[in-house]
Amino acid sequence: MSKSCDLFTAARLGEIDDQWNNLVDLASLRKQRLNEAVDFYQFVDDANDFDHWMGDTLRLVSSGDVDRDEASAQSLLKKHRVSHSQQTSAMFNCSFSVCLCRSRLQAIVMTFRTSARS
Repeated sequence: MSKSCDLFTAARLGEIDDQWNNLVDLASLRKQRLNEAVDFYQFVDDANDFDHWMGDTLRLVSSGDVDRDEASAQSLLKKHRVSHSQQTSAMFNCSFSVCLCRSRLQAIVMTFRTSARS
């Protein structure tokens, strides 16, 4: 009887070990998919930031602000110089964000292609 109990115990331990390994594999897959989702939402957030920046820039450059006297024109020029400085800085930041978006998008596409083939 002791021999059959040992065989039963060994078989049960083997089943539990298999289930544990399956659970570890599923957890790894879940972690990978969550990381992919984080990358996707970061890409969407960066793309939205870039879209808003482009809208702000478009409003600034398409503004029809003109003034009649020199003091108002000087004030407007000062405003545009500050805006230009901010836009130049923002443009550098956005170009960096666009590069990040592009690389994230490529990673996302590659991940989905790999997942589709599996």
